[in-house]
Amino acid sequence: MKTALRIILTAAALASGMFSATSTATAAPAACTFHSWSGLIGDRYNTFGGLTGVLGCPTTDERDVSEGHGRIQYFQNGVITSSPTTGPSSVETLWNSGAQLSFDWYTTAPLNYDVWLLNVRFNGTDRGLDRELPAISGTAVGRSSGRTTIGFAGSGNYRVAIEGCDLGGGHTCRQGWTNPLYLSL
Repeated sequence: MKTALRIILTAAALASGMFSATSTATAAPAACTFHSWSGLIGDRYNTFGGLTGVLGCPTTDERDVSEGHGRIQYFQNGVITSSPTTGPSSVETLWNSGAQLSFDWYTTAPLNYDVWLLNVRFNGTDRGLDRELPAISGTAVGRSSGRTTIGFAGSGNYRVAIEGCDLGGGHTCRQGWTNPLYLSL
């Protein structure tokens, strides 16, 4: 009887759209307050392990970004944003990975670049954390996606964005910066 009731309740939740069939929402830690996730952000969140992954539980619902175009959602340990001006499936993720920040961008395809310019601001100012990341096949930084780490400058507010550029007579950066991600530590 309990199994039948559990199946009926699960089917009702799936039918109402509360959970997706691939969601791990039923395994939510007891401390999670439910916020839904879906679309590009939800797909990327699930790639990072969902509720039991590095980002932890969602702490907000997905919403429009305040700068530029796209969507954003915050989690216990990080943030994910979509940046449609840098590619139709462009999604960026920033999270606290212990002694450093981790930053992932995926994917700007069909657009691809020779180098990536990483801009990091700490408490509103550039603090020498910016880098140019060359796209090298077979490494963590490719022509349409990548991942890097950012050393801590201390407790405070971080703002991170990335821009893809082509080389040849300087930097040609046609699509502009991704939506910035903000994380307070």
